Amino acid sequence: MDPMTQVLLAVTIPTAGALVGVLVSNSRINDMNVRISDVGERMERISENLVRHIDKRTAELRAELRRVEEMIAPRLKHLEERIR
Repeated sequence: MDPMTQVLLAVTIPTAGALVGVLVSNSRINDMNVRISDVGERMERISENLVRHIDKRTAELRAELRRVEEMIAPRLKHLEERIR
């Protein structure tokens, strides 16, 4: 094999290998960015659902508390009148 061919092979093969490595790494980084973005979107949906659930439950508890207050108020008034 002539020396010029050896030099070209010695330079071209590692360069091609490095280029393939860079392309593979770039592809993996892009895949990771997509996955991270998907996780962020899922976390946002979970957060929104949780807030909706908490708001709904809070409204239910407030309504129940009002009902109990309306039920207890006349009884307390009756007791206060009896004490006087």
